Amino acid sequence: MKHILLLFLTLYCVDSTATSQTPASKYYKQIILAEQALIEGNLDSSVSIYENAFEMFNYPFSKHIQQGLYVACYAKNKSVAELFLRKSVMNGMTENQFSYYNDLWIKNNSQLKLDLDFDSIRCESMKRLDTTLLFKFLEIDAYREIVLDNLKRKDSLSMAIYLHEMNILRDDYIQLVESSGYPAESLVGTAWKWKLLKRMKRKYKSSLVHKLPVDKWGETKYKYIVVKHPRRTISFKPGNWFLTHHINYEDHSVIDSVLFPTLKLGFDSLKIDPLIMVNALESTREPSNEFALSYYSRLWAYKLKFSYVEKFALKGKQRSFINANRASYHIRSLEQAELLFKALYKLKYSKSISGKITEKNTDDLGPEVSLFLNIFR
Repeated sequence: MKHILLLFLTLYCVDSTATSQTPASKYYKQIILAEQALIEGNLDSSVSIYENAFEMFNYPFSKHIQQGLYVACYAKNKSVAELFLRKSVMNGMTENQFSYYNDLWIKNNSQLKLDLDFDSIRCESMKRLDTTLLFKFLEIDAYREIVLDNLKRKDSLSMAIYLHEMNILRDDYIQLVESSGYPAESLVGTAWKWKLLKRMKRKYKSSLVHKLPVDKWGETKYKYIVVKHPRRTISFKPGNWFLTHHINYEDHSVIDSVLFPTLKLGFDSLKIDPLIMVNALESTREPSNEFALSYYSRLWAYKLKFSYVEKFALKGKQRSFINANRASYHIRSLEQAELLFKALYKLKYSKSISGKITEKNTDDLGPEVSLFLNIFR
């Protein structure tokens, strides 16, 4: 069975390389060009490429918008910085992130302030929110928690029941995508903090409350989902909590060949971000599916430190495999990542890294590493 799945994945990777004109291939090409302009020190060109890419594809991912915003702050481009910051809040940026970029702008442009108000933009974004779609996907996330809560033991029978119920949720996810579309950031936002309640004890201000339906799963001890924008922490996008746990659960590290085509289609159409695809592939723990990016990476599993210092030191066939896999999903190569790291360091500290990147360099570049180089967000 595992060999069949690996053949299936190989065919998909070949197909993704051959199909070079998907929205994803065009979009990520622009993102890489924007990064290359940054590497070359041409900040104005980098900002312009980001702006063109977002206009062409309607601002699909807040992570990239914030990358463009970061560069715009250093390029002293006030109009674009305000545009990107506004778009980020409209897509669910948290208040602490908003403050971070305001402070970054002021640091680099002491004579100016960005003329934006977080609360007013947040109110506007809530009016645009598709709450029906939001809660449909959050229901799948919530029922995953209920299914796990019912897993009292980890014997073979209990695990079989758990996996059966997770497959039911998988089918629900696919049907929901087919009937209502993918949970795009522009429709459902990015950063949500949610919890399940057995009963409503009080009114929840500044929160969305949804009663769980009982038609499919019957009565459960949980009756409601309460959702709010986190001030500081970033939660999973709607649907992603289920996806990341369905993709990999302890020893069941194989790709679901029923679900994978739906994910691939969402990725190609800029509705699903690379994190989910990388998780799905790396969860097989096969060297041929190594990206050196997610928690499911073999490098992580084999208890390497998995730092950027070690990533950049990879050589030979291992590096070639990683770069080829990254290219098939429009992710920058290890060489490009190292150049970008050094460019960000120079931009932040106005000095170059001489020689190899060290752990101290990584610590010094904490927020930038998270924004540009980490796949998690």
